[in-house]
Amino acid sequence: NDQKKQKTIMECLKKFKFPNEISEKNIRILRIENKSDIFIDIQNMFDIDMKNKLCLHLEIFLKRSLEESLNIYLETVVDKNKMRRLKL
Repeated sequence: NDQKKQKTIMECLKKFKFPNEISEKNIRILRIENKSDIFIDIQNMFDIDMKNKLCLHLEIFLKRSLEESLNIYLETVVDKNKMRRLKL
């Protein structure tokens, strides 16, 4: 059950040592696919390199703490500015 897994993950995140400006409250689980692919959003963190590092550390922590098969993914964000999207 995805809701139970989500709750277990959030409980486990309380034990994770986050960087100073972030806590488990900034992590939002968007969805769980294939029972092991967890898509998250990290709120109030704007540096993409830091987000990527945090995502990797979270994945390692959760694999060690819960399940080796878990994979953490950052949700891709679409640029909300139409002009920039057109240029790409």
